[in-house]
Amino acid sequence: MRRQIAGRLLQGGKNLHAVSRLVGVRRGSILRWKQMLEAEGEAGLKTKPHPVRPTRLSQEQKRQFE
Repeated sequence: MRRQIAGRLLQGGKNLHAVSRLVGVRRGSILRWKQMLEAEGEAGLKTKPHPVRPTRLSQEQKRQFE
């Protein structure tokens, strides 16, 4: 949600420092979001899932763990 708000503020002409202060995020993050917005549009501001390492446990080990 903060990314979309920041994107709208940036599109409205606010500078990085002002958006950073208003949204409560570091300027580096706002800059990165601005670059994503320029490259991919608003779709670039959506959160992306983080890949998860697959488990090495067997089904039997998982049952024992529970």
